[in-house]
Amino acid sequence: MYIHPHLNKFIKTESILSYNHPKYEYNIIEKFGLREIKDYKNTQYRGNIDWDLICPSFVYSFLNDGNEQLISILSKSEMSKKDKIVVEVGYGGVVLILKTKDFFKYWEEILLTSRQGFPVISEDGKLIMEFLENDQLIYSNFLIG
Repeated sequence: MYIHPHLNKFIKTESILSYNHPKYEYNIIEKFGLREIKDYKNTQYRGNIDWDLICPSFVYSFLNDGNEQLISILSKSEMSKKDKIVVEVGYGGVVLILKTKDFFKYWEEILLTSRQGFPVISEDGKLIMEFLENDQLIYSNFLIG
C-alpha cells in the first residue's frame, strides 16, 4: 500500500481505515449519510459534499492564513473538543482516523496530498468539514474563526 511521503511522518498503520481498492472501499461522505454532489453544474460548491442539505453551514476562507494561524483557529473550534476525526485524503483516497490535535498539526500536508480537497468528519459523525484547495475554503457545520 502506497502512502504519500507527506503523510509518512505522522501516519501509523493502525490509523489507516481503508485504501482506494474495491476490497476496502470506504467513502466517508456516504458512510456518514451525507449527500455527495454528482452534478457540479447544479451547485455553487466545488467540493463533494452537498452543503445545501446541511444546516447550519459556514464557509471559512484560509487564503490569508498561514499554517500556524489556521492551526490556532482550528484549535479553538468546536471540532477541537472531539478526540478523533475521520479524514479521506482526497476523494476516493485513503481513509484515516486521527487524533484531532494531530489532524490540526498536519492539515496542510493532507491538503497537499489530496490535490483538490478532502472531507473531515468527527468520529461520532456530528461535526463536518470539507477543505478545498483551489478556493482555499473550509465548509463546515460549525463556526470556524
